[in-house]
Amino acid sequence: MNAVVVACRMPYAGIDGLDAFGASMVPYLERARGLIAKAEALGATLAAWGATHLAFSWDPDAVEEAVTFVTNLGGGQPCWACGMAEGEMIALALAGGRPELAWGLPLVSATALARAAQSGEVLVDASLRVVQNGMLVTCEKRVATDQGRQVRGWRLESRAPWSLEPDTGIRLSQQVHVEDATLGDETSVTLRAPPRPVGDVLGLVDARAPGSYPPLALTERAPRADSQPRRG
Repeated sequence: MNAVVVACRMPYAGIDGLDAFGASMVPYLERARGLIAKAEALGATLAAWGATHLAFSWDPDAVEEAVTFVTNLGGGQPCWACGMAEGEMIALALAGGRPELAWGLPLVSATALARAAQSGEVLVDASLRVVQNGMLVTCEKRVATDQGRQVRGWRLESRAPWSLEPDTGIRLSQQVHVEDATLGDETSVTLRAPPRPVGDVLGLVDARAPGSYPPLALTERAPRADSQPRRG
């Protein structure tokens, strides 16, 4: 079955139940149980779990619920580190018990991204359809190595993850001039307004270069309309 998979990793600082000063924190197992309840309330099933990780799967049509889940995990210290991917999952049990447990490449990718993510971050994989069609806002590309395997993902803008409100279509666009190492010299690009005002985010760059399909949140100040771009 095809599924959206979210892997959640608890940093080791949150495993022993003590903070940096030796004060007691909520034990890991209690936080894990709370995480399972929160995911299941949003329609997820527990796909896998281990000593420091839990993974959940959603039907691809419920990707909004999966995004809602990962963008509301900021409470408590340390925070969960998360990875998201999409693809084919295969049930562990051929028949009988544990029908929800499953394995697949999206679990591998999501778990690797969760290991690469820092506490409180969500890294998304290019396998997600909402990444491919530019519906999610990402802030930066992340490349890491996980047990000798290269991992690539994009950090989700958790404060306002949707570049397009689901089912409402493309929003306002304007032309701006920006300087970006990935674009080369100062270049004219399309800037799309975010669905909601978010901090210092001015807008969303639809595309920077071929193959760079996740839009980036642009935080540079745009030049005035009557200003001229610099020439080489």
